[in-house]
Amino acid sequence: MPVVSGTSTGGAGAVCGDWTTADALCGDLTGVGDEAKANAIRAASWVLWSLTGRRYGVCPVTWRPCPTSRRRPPPARSFFGPDWSMTGLAVPRPVAGCYCTGPCSCSRGRASNRLVIPELLRPARSIIEVTVDGVVLEETAYRLANRRTLIRLDGDTWPLTQDLDLDLSEPGTFGFRFERGVPVPQIGITATNKLGGELARACSGKKCQLPERVTTVVRQGFTLSMLDPMDFLEKGKTGLYEVDLFLGTANPGGLRRRSRVIDARDRV
Repeated sequence: MPVVSGTSTGGAGAVCGDWTTADALCGDLTGVGDEAKANAIRAASWVLWSLTGRRYGVCPVTWRPCPTSRRRPPPARSFFGPDWSMTGLAVPRPVAGCYCTGPCSCSRGRASNRLVIPELLRPARSIIEVTVDGVVLEETAYRLANRRTLIRLDGDTWPLTQDLDLDLSEPGTFGFRFERGVPVPQIGITATNKLGGELARACSGKKCQLPERVTTVVRQGFTLSMLDPMDFLEKGKTGLYEVDLFLGTANPGGLRRRSRVIDARDRV
């Protein structure tokens, strides 16, 4: 069983669901099929997610922490420092009946009522469910602090080990289901409706407002110059006003992915 599962882990190359619905797409879509609309929505959502630095989208995630041993630290190349392991960087190894194959928490052998969510999975917006030894804990038994730390309030501590080969419904396991990410703002949804509508029409052979790749047009002795759409894309824009307004405000610096801050407390 994977350590992290869900619709997306966010930042792993996948957008968290569609940003809009077919009924909300802009423009006249008469004659445009449902499949074309669905494909256009997925494409528009992915494009805007990418061009805004992969910042937006709320993803459901299941995280199963796996404490590691200081006596057998993962390689120095680990993203999370000397006490963390991650898939592809550390060979899966048994630790007190637990096999680490993904982002693992580091308890260093000390029981604690606090557990820091890996930076890769933050910010955590809300906890859906917490399961320990196959039992779902009451909501009053824990709380989420600063969208990064899970604090147990029932007087107990988080387990030090678990068997990832077992389902969360069985004893000897524990895990968290929560929502992570940043909701898409209304202007982003409006931009998705605009871009999605234009893509749907373009895929159906109908007239749309997507710019064509034409730089010079001669009509009756007059020469008109037009900006090559590829210039728009190179600058992280699309040529559609509503869409570029969103991109210009949400990602003015043209970042390729959201900023990440490493907190030294995560290494303690």
